[in-house]
Amino acid sequence: MKKNTFIIFAILYWRIFSLSALEISGSLLFTAQTDAAKPTTTTNALWGGFVGSVYQKLGDFEFLWSVRVDNESKYPQEALTGLSGALSYYAENSGLRYRHDGVSITLGKFAHSDMIDSPYSLFVSSAGNQAMMGEISLDRGNFFYTDRWVGLNHNLREGLYSTSSDVNVSIPTEENLYRDRGLVLKTFGLRFGQLRMGYQDALLYTGQYFNIDVFAIPAPGWVVQYAASAAGRPWTSSSDMNSLMGFFVDYTEDTWYVYGQILVDDLNLDPIIDPGVQNYAPNKLAASLGGSMATESGTFGLYLAGATRYTFESVRNEFYSYTYYPGSAVISDNVTVGIPMEDLMIGYINGENNVAAMLTWKKALPIAALTSALEFKLTGAQSPANPWHDQVGFTSSDWFRWLDDPVLEKKLTLKAGASRSFGPLTMWASGILGYVWNRLELVAVTAADSDEDSPENYVTEADGSEPYWRPSDQSTWFGAISIGLKYSFSP
Repeated sequence: MKKNTFIIFAILYWRIFSLSALEISGSLLFTAQTDAAKPTTTTNALWGGFVGSVYQKLGDFEFLWSVRVDNESKYPQEALTGLSGALSYYAENSGLRYRHDGVSITLGKFAHSDMIDSPYSLFVSSAGNQAMMGEISLDRGNFFYTDRWVGLNHNLREGLYSTSSDVNVSIPTEENLYRDRGLVLKTFGLRFGQLRMGYQDALLYTGQYFNIDVFAIPAPGWVVQYAASAAGRPWTSSSDMNSLMGFFVDYTEDTWYVYGQILVDDLNLDPIIDPGVQNYAPNKLAASLGGSMATESGTFGLYLAGATRYTFESVRNEFYSYTYYPGSAVISDNVTVGIPMEDLMIGYINGENNVAAMLTWKKALPIAALTSALEFKLTGAQSPANPWHDQVGFTSSDWFRWLDDPVLEKKLTLKAGASRSFGPLTMWASGILGYVWNRLELVAVTAADSDEDSPENYVTEADGSEPYWRPSDQSTWFGAISIGLKYSFSP
């Protein structure tokens, strides 16, 4: 009996894997960079890493997982115990996917992307950050719909951030700072041949990691928000929520692609509708425009985007900014380490109070596939974790603010890369070279930071507040080079 059972299982195992695609891969990567190019102050100037992954496809199902180990030391205290050296461990691109007849279901930790193809997408950053997510997508005929839950903070450990309620009563409590947070992104769209038009909706909530009401109800988030927070109802929720909405349109042809996208965090028309109002809430807006064209000389892309001051921030001390993490910096190994904006932002990769332009080029040559990008951007003060930056509240002058800081960061960056495959082996190299004027630095909140004439309206305690980013008097060259190889095989 045992022998027959073994034979049956062996046949089933062989049958399943003979009808499916199994791929195993391993990658090595090494990076050398200047101090100004390092994402955090604690990152090693020279570091390496390994990525191992398994991909299995069985009919309409996909199973995949990968693990990354490196000694980058972006956050020092994430070292693995029991191993030599300061090695950090990450689970990436791991989960399950199902695709069939226009229906797609995804569950796991993945790099998620926006609806448009752009380095300056507004609702989901082009950085490809990893996050726990669950998604249901429908794409049939002229209509397409996507409902995506993204897990943000879950059971955060105390002591990660510098904010404390013991110093200043206007500062959020630690309980609020460490509350669970989650996000639901929805897209409703129509397709007319090569033209797509869509409405995008994001609702970030606090106090819960997963909110079944927001995810399961196929209605815009602001509808769910008002229904859940209506006063005097038995189901009234105390969760604070941040609702964003916007639109995109794109057009795809064989040799070219063009798009436009708008994000509205807060729109205030009071100065036009009711000029008698004393204090106008700020307009919090972002826009992106661009496209690409394929020619015999390669594929060229041109992109332009920007976001006004205060966009993506919360309006009260509840830490529901449109960011993966509630604070601007973490305390790691007793050192305050600023979280890079590219890692922090859920939406537009450059964050608030910014404008950026990028020119890209790529071409597949017999010797290698080449890519390059030239970017210039202007950035003012940024404070994802402090509503109104170094202010307690807003004034009429805050109605529309964009790059009006006394000093702006100016950053010019050139990126280039090349890759080539030799059967199952792929080799690649990339480099970054640039110059930054008045580089952003992480500073504490003080009354002296204000460029206004009313210091009584500003926070006067440096302690107990999350730090924020502000242009400094530092200007410098920066550069980095990375090389790597990947080997894949199917057993």
